[in-house]
Amino acid sequence: MNRTGIVIGGGIGKHISFSALSEKLKEKYGEVILVNSYPEVFFNNPNIYRNLIPSHPYLYEDYLKNISRKKVEPYENDLYTLEKKHIIEVYAKLLDINYTPDLLPKIYLTKEEESGAIDYRDNILKKDYIIIQISGGTSYYNPDSAGQKLSKSRDYSVEKAQTLVDKIIKDHPGFAIIQIGLRTEPLLKNVINMVNLTTRQIFPLMKYCKTFIVIDSFLGHLSAAFEKKGIVLWGGTDPKKLGYSHNINLEKVSLTSCPENHCHRPDTYFADQETNKIWSCPFDYECMDFDTETIYSAFSSIVKEPEVK
Repeated sequence: MNRTGIVIGGGIGKHISFSALSEKLKEKYGEVILVNSYPEVFFNNPNIYRNLIPSHPYLYEDYLKNISRKKVEPYENDLYTLEKKHIIEVYAKLLDINYTPDLLPKIYLTKEEESGAIDYRDNILKKDYIIIQISGGTSYYNPDSAGQKLSKSRDYSVEKAQTLVDKIIKDHPGFAIIQIGLRTEPLLKNVINMVNLTTRQIFPLMKYCKTFIVIDSFLGHLSAAFEKKGIVLWGGTDPKKLGYSHNINLEKVSLTSCPENHCHRPDTYFADQETNKIWSCPFDYECMDFDTETIYSAFSSIVKEPEVK
């Protein structure tokens, strides 16, 4: 069988989106040796022959030396930056894979992961739960860098998030609220703070939640793997390029001050520098200033929908 090395980079969300191609990659390239930074995304995936990190000992000598190798980066491609194609479509075009809109991320849970999440919901919480995330853009590998991240264009106001949480608790006491994040990010009150979970522990929580309210983060991509419907708040980034149609994708289409919707700045892939520093938003992230009633209305519409079994 043919054997091909494929190298991908970026954050966990990019890795989850790339997983949509795993089955087609096996069909086209045979045994895929995937070099990536978040191997937990591809754990248990039957379509990936070897799932290795870049620092794997003797990676080149033992695995990549005498085979075809491909390195793909959608953020540097005109299909993504100019034509605003979805990231999965760009990955597909870069790897000569036939793209169809039904290509969605693939996460392969173990039986233990599935049963653990179900047991937590049914026997520990004894109620349905909602996932919320209000901060992002910091690597799980370096949580202490949360205070130095380059942009807050995906973050939602702590004060408004707390108001939203308090209203949900008051009106829907039958739901628990789980906050996903890092220990160095802002924590909300009256929620279950799960800031020390591994990504593999988070994956089944998404599958078995009632719904979710999150910023643009890996959780949006993860929801597509399980076709779990929720609310995603879009500011600096564009749902056409990174979102999924099964969700309610909230965006502030009309901005008062900012002349550009979904600016994707700072564009650190292309050295988005001002005079002596990385570009920073001069409009105080107006694009993420969602009022809580808009989010709550969307949330109410989801929880009223009949459960899909």
